[in-house]
Amino acid sequence: MAVNNRQKCGFILIELIIVMAIIGLLSAMAIPKMNQTVAENELDGAARLLAADIRGLQQMTINGGNTAYKLRFINDTEPRYNFTAGPQTVRKVYLPNSVKMMGYPVDIVFRLDGMPFIGGQTIELKSKVTGKSLYIKLAPVTGRVRITDSSGGS
Repeated sequence: MAVNNRQKCGFILIELIIVMAIIGLLSAMAIPKMNQTVAENELDGAARLLAADIRGLQQMTINGGNTAYKLRFINDTEPRYNFTAGPQTVRKVYLPNSVKMMGYPVDIVFRLDGMPFIGGQTIELKSKVTGKSLYIKLAPVTGRVRITDSSGGS
């Protein structure tokens, strides 16, 4: 009778292997979706940061007086942009590795009234993982900055 009680307690090896196989299948299904979600969040965050930085540059130019503020795009080894105040680089912003920057101007400069110096511009940020693109659009007359998921029209 003592033998029967010993056999009923605990798990056998086959049960543990089955449970581990089920956990492995579930994680194999979840990891690609999780990677896609992370990539989408990185793209969205990069677009929001760039739009906010362009708006901030616009406000600094309006309030800055004689200082020439500029947003300079650099896409050599890592996509990034620099804030410059006159000849001095104030801040460097690196985009996530999963984000590709396309269609960007060399510089974004605003006039003292807040209008873009060059006119309307569109910067495309594309996820290398999902292929999804977000566009940061700068209106030519008003200087309005917005994020959209379509490249066409205003």
